[in-house]
Amino acid sequence: MASTQPATLAIRTMASRTLEEARQRVLRQYRAWQRATPIIVQMYQLDIPVSIVRSCLRNAYSKNKGITNLKALDILIFQGHAEYQETLNFWKQPTHVMAFLQKYMPLNETLQQSSRLHNTALSSPTLNNMIGNALTVGKEKQVNFLETFLSGKS
Repeated sequence: MASTQPATLAIRTMASRTLEEARQRVLRQYRAWQRATPIIVQMYQLDIPVSIVRSCLRNAYSKNKGITNLKALDILIFQGHAEYQETLNFWKQPTHVMAFLQKYMPLNETLQQSSRLHNTALSSPTLNNMIGNALTVGKEKQVNFLETFLSGKS
């Protein structure tokens, strides 16, 4: 069982004074997510390569690339850190992480033509199938656990 460290990952909420300061905070947070990606894949026992998870994170951050409103940026930074803290403290279920990955699944051509993953070119439907299968396996494990628990077998 993973131990939580809420105080270690806590940060003080603050307002950015300039766009450059907000940009630095976003980059710091993005790098922290990227460094934690292998840990997240291992903690949640994801059947998805680290490179795919990193691509999903990149897509999530690039979605908000054009925002210049400081208040909106500060809110997004706060929400991003809250997600980071909840994820690393194992306060989420694997299905929550998988739902995030499915939402930001990379669709670019370079990933589809990449042969790094199992030495084959993967298409977006194949990646969606990988995530769908992982979600199904997670549900099956949960059902099996409940059946065992309710039957009184250890």
